[in-house]
Order: sequence, then C-alpha cells, then structure tokens
Amino acid sequence: MKKDNASVAIKYLFGKNNSVPLYAQQHNKPDPDGDKSWSMMRDMSRIWNMKDTVAYGYTEYNTLMIDDSPSKMREYPNNVLVIPEYTQELLISSDNVCTQLSHCIDDIIMKWCETNEEKDIREIMKTYST
Repeated sequence: MKKDNASVAIKYLFGKNNSVPLYAQQHNKPDPDGDKSWSMMRDMSRIWNMKDTVAYGYTEYNTLMIDDSPSKMREYPNNVLVIPEYTQELLISSDNVCTQLSHCIDDIIMKWCETNEEKDIREIMKTYST
C-alpha cells in the first residue's frame, strides 16, 4: 500500500490528529521467494527493534499490520489484515472499504479486550480470512 493512499485511510479511521505509524518501503526487505526480482516483504524484526518508535518492543504477539498485499507479511501471516488496494478512486466509490475496515478493527479490539488468557493477536486473526 502506498503511503499516500494509507494516509487517507488512516485519517478516515483515526482522524487528522493521530499517531498511527506508517511503515513504508524503507521498512521492507527483499523477498527471496517473491514473484518478481523486486518483491519486498516487511522487515518486522527491524521495525520492532527501532528504538524511539511506537513499535519498539512489540512482537508478533501484539502486532497487527493492515496491508493490501499478504505476500509482504509472508513471515507473519496471522499478523496482517488484508484489504483491497486503497486508492483515491476507491475512496470515491461506494464500496465503503473504510467503513468495513473500521468495523473490523473495532471487532478485533473488542476481542482483544475480552481475552482473559495470555494475549496473542494471531489467535484472534485466525478467525479472519485473508
């Protein structure tokens, strides 16, 4: 998902004054199993180890990525919520992708808060098809 497109979705979901981090291409690494020579995937280990960022210290137990490409999260398939590629055209269309995404995130948060056992976002995400 392009940063410009993701920014529009984040503003819709969380308002203009938000602190939701965007991890764009500089947070990727080459995907040796990718379809193309330039295929990339998220470098989650690097993201989780970036001091002075909101992601520092997080792990696969408590991270949810939202992306339009499941291959970018191949190493962590149960940590991604896959959505259609978000473009300005989709925003203008009547598909209500942002509304659906908002409801889905609310549902995930509710399930997370209701979990009494050791929290693991991957267990919650298994109930969502990718």
